[in-house]
Amino acid sequence: MSVGEGLAIICLCNVVTIITGLSLSAVSTNGRIRGGGVYYLISRSLGPEFGGSIGLMFTVALSIATAMHIVGFANALEDLLREEFQTKIVDGAVNDTRIIGCGSLLVLLFIAVVGIQWVNRAQFIFLGGMVLSQVTFIVGTIMGPKSNEEIAKGFIGYSWEVLKRNWGAQYSSYEGKDQDFFSIYSVFFPAVTGIVAGANMSGDLKDPSHAIPLGTLAAIFTTFFSYLAYSIMLSAVAVRDASGLVSELDWNATNILDSEAFQCIDRPCSYGLRNSFQVFLFVFPSHC
Repeated sequence: MSVGEGLAIICLCNVVTIITGLSLSAVSTNGRIRGGGVYYLISRSLGPEFGGSIGLMFTVALSIATAMHIVGFANALEDLLREEFQTKIVDGAVNDTRIIGCGSLLVLLFIAVVGIQWVNRAQFIFLGGMVLSQVTFIVGTIMGPKSNEEIAKGFIGYSWEVLKRNWGAQYSSYEGKDQDFFSIYSVFFPAVTGIVAGANMSGDLKDPSHAIPLGTLAAIFTTFFSYLAYSIMLSAVAVRDASGLVSELDWNATNILDSEAFQCIDRPCSYGLRNSFQVFLFVFPSHC
């Protein structure tokens, strides 16, 4: 994957969400909106027959999306426990993912069963955590690496040379399957499908016809520019492949990127943007 093609994927995904957001805005301003969220809008616009069938597919899609997000959270937490705290629940692998995933699903089920008010409160808590993490990420990229170990694991700090090396495409295989532009696109697309969160709260909004278009379009453009900015920032501070061995850093080289620690053509490397999902940990200033 390359920076350029990554930005193209973000743009293509957001073209879909912008069109969807505009359609949602048009429907929400064409009459009185009550509770029911997106299903209410679809059923009132296309009729109960189409609304029922689309609502069924919508429910299945949301269930699959929930499972995908839970698995992603479980994998991230599992990696965090293993790499940062050197601990595990059972085996540090698939069974830990299952335990964390089931526990997360039960927490979400409890919040949903308690009532929509608790869902709204939980969303504000999650939003606060996301804003805090984004601020600390930006600060961390500016501060740069805090140890030679972080450099050896691929976090170099802002470098024009790093960005140039990450700009070109270089796909790899995952679990025996070669990846390409469209396989990466399919993985990333669910990240932009949360734009209907505000519309699904239509029953709790004072003026849904005004709030839904404004909130949905604001969310689309905010996340769009955030994805673009963070992709460029991360690609400018971290290399694709790194061995993680401090002994392979060559401080006498003309460019630190020419060190053996970043030469992973003929050997497998465990760190870097392409190999470690936890590269973000080195960027956060709280990581010591």
